[in-house]
Amino acid sequence: METSNRLGLEKSPYLLQHKDNPVHWMPWGEEAFLRAAEEDKPVFLSIGYSTCYWCHVMDKDSFEQEDVAGILNEHFIPVKVDREERADVDKIYMDAVVSLSGRGGWPLTVFLTPDKNAFWGGTFFFKDQFKSILIQIHRAWELERERIVSSAITLREFLLEGREPEADTGEKAYYINRAFAELVKNFDGIYGGFRGAPKFPPSQQIAFLLRYSVANSGGDSEKAQNMAFQTLHSMANGGLYDHVGGGFHRYSVDEKWTVPHFEKMLYDNALLARVYAEAFQISGERKFSRVSQATLDYCLREMRSPEGAFYTAEDAGEVEREGGGYVWTLGELKDILSKQEFDVFSDNYDISEEGNFEANTCVLRRKREMISEEVEFILGACLLKLFESRDARVHPRKDDKVLVFCNALMISALCSGYQAFSKNHYLEAAKRSALFIKDHLWVEGALKRRYREGEVKYDAFLEDYAFFIDALISLYECDFNLEWLRFALRLQELQDCLFGDEKDGGYYFSCAKDIPFKKKDFVDGAIPSGNSMSFCNLLRLQSFFPDRDFGQKAQNVRLSLGRDFYRHPTAFSKILQGLQFELCGPKVYVLVGDPRDPEIFEMHKLLSSAFSPGRVLAFSSSEMPDEFIPITKKKYSINGLATLYICEGNVCGAPIVGLDNLRKLI
Repeated sequence: METSNRLGLEKSPYLLQHKDNPVHWMPWGEEAFLRAAEEDKPVFLSIGYSTCYWCHVMDKDSFEQEDVAGILNEHFIPVKVDREERADVDKIYMDAVVSLSGRGGWPLTVFLTPDKNAFWGGTFFFKDQFKSILIQIHRAWELERERIVSSAITLREFLLEGREPEADTGEKAYYINRAFAELVKNFDGIYGGFRGAPKFPPSQQIAFLLRYSVANSGGDSEKAQNMAFQTLHSMANGGLYDHVGGGFHRYSVDEKWTVPHFEKMLYDNALLARVYAEAFQISGERKFSRVSQATLDYCLREMRSPEGAFYTAEDAGEVEREGGGYVWTLGELKDILSKQEFDVFSDNYDISEEGNFEANTCVLRRKREMISEEVEFILGACLLKLFESRDARVHPRKDDKVLVFCNALMISALCSGYQAFSKNHYLEAAKRSALFIKDHLWVEGALKRRYREGEVKYDAFLEDYAFFIDALISLYECDFNLEWLRFALRLQELQDCLFGDEKDGGYYFSCAKDIPFKKKDFVDGAIPSGNSMSFCNLLRLQSFFPDRDFGQKAQNVRLSLGRDFYRHPTAFSKILQGLQFELCGPKVYVLVGDPRDPEIFEMHKLLSSAFSPGRVLAFSSSEMPDEFIPITKKKYSINGLATLYICEGNVCGAPIVGLDNLRKLI
């Protein structure tokens, strides 16, 4: 039986990083577990991703070393998994490790029985400790097999325990207010965000707070807005934000947002660009506009393939040189900038001879908020010079695989950017990405997960379907092309069929056959969960198609959350946004007229540019009425002019004719 490293046959950038290891890695699959059973060995499972800095460290420290490889190859079946390609595998064993050790992260290190049950695990280990663990696990496998197998079965049963359902009280506002009170309690009033370090960008909590501020009045509304705006300012001023090139790094290692973990993820930047755009819509503040657009422009410049799809991530840097592509010495800054420019720059950015990062380097961090337009202009010129200088450096490694869920989040962000800033190229980029998915990842009537170098692989997961449905609805609301909405409906029907749990409600994350069991994912982490996004999608679809059962399906998702939602509602920020959508309306705006009429365009633009959590946009052509969308039926253009109907529930107000009348109303 072949005993060499098998990863060279894969397309995953992460797996290919390990193809030259002396470890006899195998990809996830039945072959590895059959070999484990035949050779009577446990499986050593290592899960990570290509831009994970500590994954690189463990690779160099352990997996490239012959002595470590010797132990792994002799006593274990080593399996490597790219968590972004096989998120279903990662979620199952992350839950297992958290249950065993109380903490999780990447690289994820797990030991399994040949029937895929975890019995021990952790995260990162340095070489000496890792070797000791391997030897101890091997001895236990030889001498205490019965205990190991029994504990693995017990852990599996614990992970399979269902969520205890909770009766629906119908008091949506209660849970929204309770979540707000919990966020107030945990808010960092000095630095923004929520207490503790490391600090991850809380995009979904900010989105919730923005909606809370609009839906409420008085002190709580002001408090919610202040919490959201302070956090957005602190992140944009700190080292988490790339002041030179735009976009955000993964997280801040300190509570002040000063020093980041330097990798850049497409999903983080998509979600943050969207909330900064929403903050601009509410406040009109230029800084929010500038940061949102710089983030979108970074993604278009650095993360887009020639075909229009978006890549997954950029690396943090080489081992022992993390952040090397982003930091500056004081001498470098003095050499690049003129004396006048340096004086202005040093007055506004936290730079010094000793630096604020390793080896006396500086992570750029803004220290002044209110500055004149003249100073802002000079700083812009300085940052442009730094960008040109930095562009000559070796660029961070890119994970150039295309994932559906990441692209879907980016499409939705670009739609938000188009609506907030009236930049047509954002909409065109969103449509190109969506068409790439349809052309390359829609295969034989189903979505696939990943595309790279012409290869399409893995059936898509719940999050791929849910996020892409959200993106398609957003595209329809931007250009009123019915094909987007038709495709969203088709995907929703397929999602219900593939992932739906008719008995207990909600959706399973994966329908793959090679995982030990199916699980549902509800908690919102760095990205919303597939169930949370599905809840919001179903509510939006119900607004377009009130004659269907989307609303009931949405409530089934909410009721399947179990008591965790009722005990800790802030862990379900996207579900809360769905509840806010319900409470704020939904309010359906139906435009009727000639699609070539400039007034239709301007009315659409005016409606889109305002922040309205419960808003749904639809269009009916006066020339060729289409009854595909029930809410557009019996809506007519008045005297051939651009006409707007605003409907709540089953009641529509008097038609509003023309742009001037709409402006008076708004």
